[in-house]
Parts: sequence; structure tokens; C-alpha cells
Amino acid sequence: FDVVAESIDLERVIASYDLIITGEGCMDSQSLMGKAPCGVAKMARKLGKPVMAICGRVYGKKALENDFDVVLSLVDENTNIEESMSNPREVLKNKVDSCRQMIEQLVS
Repeated sequence: FDVVAESIDLERVIASYDLIITGEGCMDSQSLMGKAPCGVAKMARKLGKPVMAICGRVYGKKALENDFDVVLSLVDENTNIEESMSNPREVLKNKVDSCRQMIEQLVS
């Protein structure tokens, strides 16, 4: 992560936005061990930027809450994996729409 972040000047990029959104297909406590979304989140936190993770699936959400303000999973009690994979655009749109107020609070 560090080599890529430095080569693209990621810290400068993050500093220029009000809200940082990152994600991963499956996020869990192992994601905290150096995967890119957590590296992005740590950098954003250092810069005082709110961070949202949007993932296909999330396991161990509690462990991720120190690095992310919001962790959304496309697969949840209302949406199964088959629906999420066959209609990802619609599922993502519905998930973000349902969290719009929360997102607005993060950037206000």
C-alpha cells in the first residue's frame, strides 16, 4: 500500500475531498492487516476526513469501526448474495440512497 500511495501522492488526493469512500469485495478483521481500504482509511483519519467503506460482504464489523465512520455491506439481512451479484448497480444505489442522510451528516 505505502509504495502505491506514495507514487500517486494519495495523501494530497485525500486532502482535497470532503468524504473518502473506499471498499472491498469482502472486508473483515484481516483487512486491518494492511489491505488497501484500511490504509486509505488510516490516511484519511490522519487528515481528519470522514471515511466510508462499501463492501460486498462484511464480517466482524465492530473491529472495523475504529478506522471507518461507516461500513456498508451490499449483502445483509435484506439482500442476499445472489441478488447483490446479479444487480450490483441497483443494490448499491438502494444502499447509498438509504444512507443518504448519514452521508450528508459526515460531510457537513
